[in-house]
Amino acid sequence: MPSAALRKWNGERLEQLDELEQLHKQLTGSAPGRRWITSQLDRSYVVTLASQVQGYFRDLHSETAAFLAGLAPSHLGPLIEGSLTLGRTLDRGNPNAGNLGSDFARFGFDFWDSLYEADERSRRRRELLEQVMIWRNAIAHESRISAKNQKQIEGTKPTLTWGRRWRRAMGALVKTADSVTRDELAALTGQEPWT
Repeated sequence: MPSAALRKWNGERLEQLDELEQLHKQLTGSAPGRRWITSQLDRSYVVTLASQVQGYFRDLHSETAAFLAGLAPSHLGPLIEGSLTLGRTLDRGNPNAGNLGSDFARFGFDFWDSLYEADERSRRRRELLEQVMIWRNAIAHESRISAKNQKQIEGTKPTLTWGRRWRRAMGALVKTADSVTRDELAALTGQEPWT
């Protein structure tokens, strides 16, 4: 069974992206061709995708912490849950690869190695996640993209076409993360975390 975080991703989180796609279609129609009037909408799509990815991973992290805290004696549960979420980077920073690895390491497993082991395509999805976050930061902060980051986003643009590619990749990434986290928790505790 998927986590509540994944159910929310598949529901209201994706619905927000669907709304932007519908608006895009209403503004431009469905015929092929360049759509110059949609650049701000396209940029909004990328920022919204980034925020939904961050929300998903924060929800999954919170759900994982709550599960582990629930296994402790009731008087220790809040202390354990608070300790697992205290100073979490997902509360103040982007869900980039480093932040996700750091936050999920609190649960006793290497987040990225586990994802790679579960699905080798997670390597490419990690790269695509980084692209989304680079574009998100450039858009949200109206900032230049560093030379190092330029290499990572080479050939991409904050367009609906790229947004849809990134959305598919993020959808696959969150599904893999969900099953990996479930399996890691089951191995650690001997119990299924979200039933």
